[in-house]
Amino acid sequence: MSLARLWQHQGKMVEARALLEDIYGWFTEGFDTKDLRDAAALLCELGGVGTEVKSQKSKVKSQKSKMGTDGDEHECSDEWEKGRQEDDKLIARSPIRPFASSFSPQHLAPSTQPLPSPQPPPNPQPPAPNTFRLEGEYWTVSFAGETCRLKDARGLHFIVHLLQQPHQEVHVLTLITTGEHVGEEAADTSSFHDASLAFDHTDSFSDAGDMLDPQARAAYRQRLSELQEELAEAQQFHDLGRSERLAAEIDFLAQELSRAVGLGGRARRAGSPAERARVNITRAIKIALRKISEHHPTLGQHLATTIKTGAYCSYTPDVRMPITWLG
Repeated sequence: MSLARLWQHQGKMVEARALLEDIYGWFTEGFDTKDLRDAAALLCELGGVGTEVKSQKSKVKSQKSKMGTDGDEHECSDEWEKGRQEDDKLIARSPIRPFASSFSPQHLAPSTQPLPSPQPPPNPQPPAPNTFRLEGEYWTVSFAGETCRLKDARGLHFIVHLLQQPHQEVHVLTLITTGEHVGEEAADTSSFHDASLAFDHTDSFSDAGDMLDPQARAAYRQRLSELQEELAEAQQFHDLGRSERLAAEIDFLAQELSRAVGLGGRARRAGSPAERARVNITRAIKIALRKISEHHPTLGQHLATTIKTGAYCSYTPDVRMPITWLG
């Protein structure tokens, strides 16, 4: 068995099986001993157990058939049955089956079943169109596959007008007169109350000059000085009525001076219609962009980088990726 195992590891399966079969075939009894059980297990690994077990059974049967008496026959029959059961247990415990029982011709035959046809890729859904549409008091806005609704605001009308004319510069006086809800404000100088958006009083267009000329500012300051002296005198004599009138006039003059003089004592200039329109439109568009970013961050980022404001406003998307908007 040691030599058979060595040849097994060396790949000499036929020589190892022939060596072990010859010696195993000598025995006619004792098949339940450890040595013969180990030998039978090794023969199973070498692929020769089936024929060897049968041959041993036949030898045992022939040997027992030579016994003479009936009692001996029964005893031999019992011994033979016991040996058969032991052989069956030996075969069942064997971890490796003969080579011939492990493979069949159908394992080697090519498969005749047709290969499954590849499934066609699913048709991609067309992307939702870019939409900026007013429906009642709300705008329906779609961009990059995402849709949101925004409450109507003046800045959204300005933005839509720019989206409809990409890469075209629109003057603020033209822009402020567009839309039925915005046209009334061509002469309106009121601004939006947003502390984060500061006024800009400079522009390349003509304006109405200084809000107060130097002589008027000097006169206002002189009058303020006189009023303050009169107020001190009225307060000294406990003249409440006169004190209230003087204080009201002082407040008025101080407000006029603060409105006409900026930081560093520089004079503020009265804005022209173009300047007022530029300031109002810029603030309205920035407020609208902030609202869009809150509800649709992707669109807010896109518009913040493509919409330009100033005396001329424009929408300038990347020419390599044209964008179409449905109103």
